[in-house]
Formats: sequence, C-alpha cells, structure tokens
Amino acid sequence: MKALKKKYIIVAIIVFLLFLIWAELAVGIFNSPFAGS
Repeated sequence: MKALKKKYIIVAIIVFLLFLIWAELAVGIFNSPFAGS
C-alpha cells in the first residue's frame, strides 16, 4: 500500500512538471527565450 502511494506522488510530480512546461510554452510565465506569445 505504501509503494502505491509513492507511485501516485511520482506521477503527480511528473504531471505538475508537464503542466509547468506547457504553461511556459503557452504564456511564458518564466520569460524564457522559447516561450510563445
């Protein structure tokens, strides 16, 4: 049961990172050179 919870946490972190990358590419929240308009 503990291993399953750890797996969910890892998946949640990956999804969160993907969301941050998408948001950066879409709106440029970090003002990086590859950000869109």
